[in-house]
Amino acid sequence: SEIDTKEPDAVYYIRYTYDNNNAIAAVTRLVIQKQIMGALTLSKIPNLNFGTIKLGSGTIQLGLEGFQVSDSPAASNGTNEGIIQLTDTRADGKWNLTLSLEDNNFKLSNSNSDSIGGRLNLSLSEGGKLRTADPNSTEPSSTLSGSGTKTYNVDVDSKKSFLEIDTNPTKVGTYQGTLNWKLSDTVN
Repeated sequence: SEIDTKEPDAVYYIRYTYDNNNAIAAVTRLVIQKQIMGALTLSKIPNLNFGTIKLGSGTIQLGLEGFQVSDSPAASNGTNEGIIQLTDTRADGKWNLTLSLEDNNFKLSNSNSDSIGGRLNLSLSEGGKLRTADPNSTEPSSTLSGSGTKTYNVDVDSKKSFLEIDTNPTKVGTYQGTLNWKLSDTVN
């Protein structure tokens, strides 16, 4: 009798039961999943500043100008260091990081209905890239995968890290968006 041992990261105990003639009467498989101990956290995320634009010029790309932002009117959870840091103290853990723009748009402050669609592209050290979904197509968000503790520097090169928005038509004002960072454990 064959025992399936294809489950990843498991410990297998196989129990044979014999009859009175010392022939195998039954085979029982007990699988114990290996538990990964430790913590997985998104320790640091950057503030992102894309500057000022003129309205009515169609779809444009705004290059990343830096990591200093005003916390007014919405509070920021980011840092001015320009890094994304994932801390993983698990022995054999792997992870995925995705970035999404809430509602795929930026909202005009002091307004509930005015917004502009946008897509964010961040180029990272070590060849990494994070991109939010394109609101005008079926292009999904990108995923950054890895293992262990990693620190990525966000590239300030405006051709690599940019915000793409449609400025036609829009009202004058300050637009802000909420970025959702999703860090998830993956099966080894």
